[in-house]
Amino acid sequence: EAKVAFLRSTELCPSQADHWVSLGDCDLQLHDWAGAAEAYEKVVELTPDNKAVLERLGDLYQQLNEPAKRAEVLKKLESM
Repeated sequence: EAKVAFLRSTELCPSQADHWVSLGDCDLQLHDWAGAAEAYEKVVELTPDNKAVLERLGDLYQQLNEPAKRAEVLKKLESM
């Protein structure tokens, strides 16, 4: 039920980063790694300096076996 509500909030206010964080967190709880990564990617698009979300995204890329994307995130985190 929570995921449906978070999806709806991202539809109503797509530029609100907090809604995307909530959706990503919900997907993490559901073990939907790809869904969480997609939501967090949107957060990074909206708030590029969100270190906490970048760290989660890096972990998700490792979980999803996406080493190139993980390396990109780690490089960005090092430069912050």
